[in-house]
Amino acid sequence: MLVIAHRGVWHNEADNAFALENSLEAFRIAFENGFGCEVDLRLSKDSKLMVSHDATTGRLFGKNLEIANTRSDQLKQTSLSQRGLCTFDEVCLAFAQELKTNALIELAVHLKDNATADEEKCGKAAGEVCKLLEEYCL
Repeated sequence: MLVIAHRGVWHNEADNAFALENSLEAFRIAFENGFGCEVDLRLSKDSKLMVSHDATTGRLFGKNLEIANTRSDQLKQTSLSQRGLCTFDEVCLAFAQELKTNALIELAVHLKDNATADEEKCGKAAGEVCKLLEEYCL
């Protein structure tokens, strides 16, 4: 049976550990438990694929920035380094490193509303997803 961790594993009851959803830490915990991961993607103002379920950063990081209207470097500064908002590029790198020791990892990608708002944005987002997956041999 294949288990997919929705937004990674952000609460591990075995050791009562917490990680922010959709963070590199949440994905690492999923890998360690042999789970695949579902990631939510949104486009930043500079067209970088950011991993976030929410359209804004407020719920997880306190500072309420709209991802679609904020540059990726500003979004990274708002969050808490590896425990916070990451790019899809960083997630692909983490998956690629994990594949060196794990023969199969399932990755489910969910393009959120601003990445699919119009045909041009949707095409750009999907193209970037494919490019990164190919670049990291995923």
